[in-house]
Amino acid sequence: MSINGIGVGGHPAWYETKKAQSGTKSDFGSKVTEVSESKNIVNIDPDAIFSIHHVKTGESANVYRAKEYSANNPVYLVKGIDENGNKYEETVDVSKVNPSNCSYTEMLALNAHTGDKSDSNFMTMSILKDKADNASYHEKADWIAVAHELMKDMKKAGRWESFLRYDKWMDEILAQKYQQEKTLDFRQKAEAGREAAQAPAGRIDYAEQAFETVGPNAPESVKKAWMEAAREVGANGLGVKSNGMLGHISQMMVQRLTNQMQGRPDPNDILGSSVSSAIAAVRKAIYDMDNPLRPKTAQSMEVQRLKMQERQFYQTFLNKLQCLG
Repeated sequence: MSINGIGVGGHPAWYETKKAQSGTKSDFGSKVTEVSESKNIVNIDPDAIFSIHHVKTGESANVYRAKEYSANNPVYLVKGIDENGNKYEETVDVSKVNPSNCSYTEMLALNAHTGDKSDSNFMTMSILKDKADNASYHEKADWIAVAHELMKDMKKAGRWESFLRYDKWMDEILAQKYQQEKTLDFRQKAEAGREAAQAPAGRIDYAEQAFETVGPNAPESVKKAWMEAAREVGANGLGVKSNGMLGHISQMMVQRLTNQMQGRPDPNDILGSSVSSAIAAVRKAIYDMDNPLRPKTAQSMEVQRLKMQERQFYQTFLNKLQCLG
């Protein structure tokens, strides 16, 4: 498949329809549109959040929010036609979806959860499926790796508009995974420790919570260096602001997600169990910030400021760690 999504016979290898905003659906067959240009009769539902079909395999997918959906229970329903022409229905909890090892239907649900309903987002998901070239919507694939391969192709071809579209999509997917972890991790810890946190100052120390997230096995001396650096710079290595809100996707957050997607036993353990392992982790974060794999895209002044602050935090933290050695 070519990177512009053109399939055999000159026909588009994807088909898409725009959807209504509600996206909650119980009667799959009542309002669907039949599309017969593929080997199967495909059901495309205009009321779905996301609808798509693939000419090569004859498959289709319609994504809806499940009836039990809530902010803390992000469950979606995916209905469609499989490659054998049979109807299927699948429930997807996007908080459990790993974009580096999931089916295309699961990836469609996670993508829908980002809230991006633009035409370019549909194009992104369509071409992503063509590039993977796997046989079925239900086969698992590493979609992050597929996106990286597409970006390499686009970079070589000088197709920077398409390149930047995937760069934006990658950021949205990573941000969504971060917010899911933040909901399950930071928020739970904050609620569990609310009474203890409401001491005289009445404030939660998110710098300490951030440290516990990436340094569960680190020695006390490393924690002390982290906390001192956070106080001096006014920032920490996870991009969590003093009010507990996410400011931006930090380099250590990217590393944490990468570890998780690669199936490492303890993906949260970024800093390790010694001063030397913490130094190595911080040096890697600084190097990755200074030498990004992808070109820097246009960022708001606020994000640029937060990234500069993050870089300053890493350097201050590193200086303190080196004094411990």
